[in-house]
Amino acid sequence: MADKFVGTWVCSQSENVEAYFKEVGASHHLIKELSHMKGTLTFEIDGDEWTMTFHSPLKSHTYTFRLGQEFNDTALDGRDVTSRFEFDGTTLVEFERGMHGGKDSRKEMTISGNTLTEVDQCQNLKSTSVYQKARPGLVAAF
Repeated sequence: MADKFVGTWVCSQSENVEAYFKEVGASHHLIKELSHMKGTLTFEIDGDEWTMTFHSPLKSHTYTFRLGQEFNDTALDGRDVTSRFEFDGTTLVEFERGMHGGKDSRKEMTISGNTLTEVDQCQNLKSTSVYQKARPGLVAAF
């Protein structure tokens, strides 16, 4: 089931992203920058190592991880976090624990057909981004 994530996904819509970044404590400038991004997510799996790359014209971020193992990272919104990814066979979940007094957050990614839905949550606030699977050989235009 993890193989369903492999490939590139293009963001087609998002909602409440600006409020989410405000809730996690991103700066006003970064909130404006991040809330208008519609980028791509690319997943690769090599044995037990996953690589997830978010790319947009303004910002890119690559995570390389093994399921269940914590690692220190700087989140896309600028927070220093300890991250851990889990996969239950259908849903990929990232737990971000804020460091230095930063807030915790959680991301859930599920796939239905050629659609990947990402729900980000910090406290009781949620944002949703929807991605469509890119056909092999096509590059997303920004």
